[in-house]
Amino acid sequence: MEKDDRHTLFLPNLLPCPGPGRCDFHATFFGQSDHNEVPKEWFCQKCQKKHFTTVSRPSSMASVHATNHLALLPAELLLHIATYLPKSCWPSLALTSRMVYQKIGLLGSDVLGRDKLRFMALLARDMPAYATCSQCERLRPNHSALAWPLLKCHRWERRISNSVYAASEFLADKLVDSHEYQYDNGVCPSLLNCAGTYRKPWTPQIGPFIKRAGFSQQEVDLGLAIGFEATGRIFAPASKLLTHIKYRIELRHPWTSYTIAQRGAVLQGFYLCPHTLASKVQPRDPRDPTYPADSSMAHWQSHQGPMPIALWACPHCSSEFRSAPEFDSEREQYSVVFEVWRESTKNCNDGMIEMTFCGNPNKHWWSKLGRIREMWAAATPI
Repeated sequence: MEKDDRHTLFLPNLLPCPGPGRCDFHATFFGQSDHNEVPKEWFCQKCQKKHFTTVSRPSSMASVHATNHLALLPAELLLHIATYLPKSCWPSLALTSRMVYQKIGLLGSDVLGRDKLRFMALLARDMPAYATCSQCERLRPNHSALAWPLLKCHRWERRISNSVYAASEFLADKLVDSHEYQYDNGVCPSLLNCAGTYRKPWTPQIGPFIKRAGFSQQEVDLGLAIGFEATGRIFAPASKLLTHIKYRIELRHPWTSYTIAQRGAVLQGFYLCPHTLASKVQPRDPRDPTYPADSSMAHWQSHQGPMPIALWACPHCSSEFRSAPEFDSEREQYSVVFEVWRESTKNCNDGMIEMTFCGNPNKHWWSKLGRIREMWAAATPI
């Protein structure tokens, strides 16, 4: 089994699955962990294609003869050819060989902004272990320990909870470039899909509250079962990857009937993003004198009637949340559902913890609530 280095990319390292291992969906073709032999190829049921587990840099031998012929052209003709190319392709022409570079120089010296990012995306095609950071306008390697947010799921170093769906910006960059430039870079969009069950451990102090909430001793011993399902979409106008994950906790009684202690026991330690606990995404009553302070307890109180849908946005990263209780009449099953929408930012995270991006480590994501959900509704499924 070939691990990734500067020229290869080991795809199981980029999986965003919640939990200590791989989700049920990804385990079907990669196995539960690397302790077992991971197959060199895997078949995707969604795109009906076979993919390599390790993506290698493409061979450049096919272009050798074309490059030699191109280098024989006079500088005036090469410069004339460049006028028919997009600005993002000018540096690519100059770097085809040393002879071409000596004749026309680096035409991309005045390539700025989006053209420069597109040029780096072209370079990344031949370097599967590198991706572009739009903030610092550099190619970032995946072999750097903390090069990209959640790359290789460095949960321990970044202090990320196992419950978080950890889609890396490195993976997002590869998928967006593949969709935008219509080329196969070996990274299948189904890597974003996740489905399975995460077992959230209980703390010893909350055992009595859990039993009174209707959970069996077996559920107390194994941990709280949280089902999840995640998918991704491309929002073409902004060249962004959007992800959505739905968590579901099945209950024995209506969520509205649970006491403050019981709700707290169920949601304790359950993070929806690296910064936001699920207990934060609860309906709040504007009539409460302490609204909108976090000390408000009105939304925790047991009450009669339907509970309103709760919406929230993380001030530290690009995540939006929704929670609501549900009842399946066919199965006669109560549950509480949490949904998370997130957009890719194409920013690296070199040497910083959690998800504070390069450029401005103190940046807060204050934006219109619902903006990411609106993009999701208009985005193209992948």
